[in-house]
Amino acid sequence: MTAVAYDMGARHDLLDRHGLFGLTTAMDIDDGHFPGTSPDPLAVDKAEQSAVGQFGASRGSS
Repeated sequence: MTAVAYDMGARHDLLDRHGLFGLTTAMDIDDGHFPGTSPDPLAVDKAEQSAVGQFGASRGSS
């Protein structure tokens, strides 16, 4: 059996569901939740995740 090689990918914004991913506190710029990293308060304003699956043609016995 032979198939066509293909790939597929997906990307999503983790801040759309920040509570689910534990990012709510990290988004609060007023308190700055990364002490010792910078003299200025730091917060997360972007967080994305992406994945790609690549599939090749294969030949198997029947």
